[in-house]
Amino acid sequence: MLPIFEALSNCLHSIETKLGNAAIGGGHIAIQFHNTNDPKNFLVSVEDDGIGLNDENFRSFLTPFSGLKLEKRGRGFGRFIAFKVFERIHYQARDQVDSGLRSRTFRFNIYDRREIIFFDGEPDFSGTGVKVEFNEPKEEWHEIILHLDASTISDELAEHFLPEFLKGQLPEIHLEVDGVVTHLSGEFATLFNATSSGTFVVEIDKKPETLNYTVSKIPRTRRFNQNSLMFSAGGRIVGVPKDLGQKLGRPFFLDSNDEKYIVVAVISGEAFEKRLNDSRTSINITPKEIETIVTKVAEVIEETESDQISKIKDAQRKELSSALVENPILRMGLKGETLDEYVRKKPNSWGADQFVSDLALKRYRRSEDISESIAKATESEQAYFEEIRDLVKDLGEEKRDALAEYVVHRRKVISLVEAARRFDNDEKLPPKTRYII
Repeated sequence: MLPIFEALSNCLHSIETKLGNAAIGGGHIAIQFHNTNDPKNFLVSVEDDGIGLNDENFRSFLTPFSGLKLEKRGRGFGRFIAFKVFERIHYQARDQVDSGLRSRTFRFNIYDRREIIFFDGEPDFSGTGVKVEFNEPKEEWHEIILHLDASTISDELAEHFLPEFLKGQLPEIHLEVDGVVTHLSGEFATLFNATSSGTFVVEIDKKPETLNYTVSKIPRTRRFNQNSLMFSAGGRIVGVPKDLGQKLGRPFFLDSNDEKYIVVAVISGEAFEKRLNDSRTSINITPKEIETIVTKVAEVIEETESDQISKIKDAQRKELSSALVENPILRMGLKGETLDEYVRKKPNSWGADQFVSDLALKRYRRSEDISESIAKATESEQAYFEEIRDLVKDLGEEKRDALAEYVVHRRKVISLVEAARRFDNDEKLPPKTRYII
């Protein structure tokens, strides 16, 4: 899909150049897929009614890494990507000159010493604009083409240009797959409605950078099926979406009608534009910096989805409470915190096992601290009782109750064991036995 993405990006720039601010809702782009599951006859065309290949654009077309594309946050060689997938790329273009309309029809072929091979004839569309056709896919792509379908193509386009859909600043875009037409801009502008937006600051390359975020809630679909974060640069999504399920505690949420929905966050900023690689497929930042950004975004979503997070925390609290009924001694691991305070600080994805493991470790460390304190305190009777009072004070009301319950329970067990040691079933004194309480 990368050649189609690049062609569509060029269409957007062309319409923007022609119409300026009127490009919002103005202009038209048509994307057509023919013989979708037939690799030998497969053909894709992308057509716009923008400014066309005027002299400036044509010079830029002939110049790799052109300054004109760099101004529009492009890299100036997107058209070369097409040759990784297709053997044949054909252009039709028409632009406005003083004498009227001028046409250019040519084949672009980097494997031919001429590169540009002009043809006679007029473009098969009216007015100004450009139409590029891709066909004769390379053999390694045949298997993928065999399994293409309209839904996959539509979702790929929507995901890649999600930042533009969120802005609502797209021209009319129609996708036709073997005769079936979808109004992409209308369909996805309705689907992707931003629910919140803002900025936050993170450190990238040891410098503070301001990043922009936009959060949307959308129905869960086959393509958009989990809470995720997407990085945007050059007006498009770059790289693979990051899963937010672990951070948020759920891969998706349920609304008041029990309908599944997901939250999608899109992050952009000048820091990404400067670090976008030449093929526009990744942003050069470290995994640690990515993790910091993911955490920041998760915190933003936790605020916007506070009701959902509250449900998760309530479920965690109930699950942990049940575990503590069976293991009351683990309350020592709370170290003076209430159950609410403790659960609130822990990951939303934790279940009872993680909580029990964490509290068991904290309880062990707490027991070690208490034993050490008692050992020191026993050197002096007064210090001993003062230390005991301080330790009990630190336990808190909830833990003192649990401790009292445990002490009573332990005393009863000791009494029963002592009674059992005195006599056997014949009311004779049994042999001495060691009991561990």
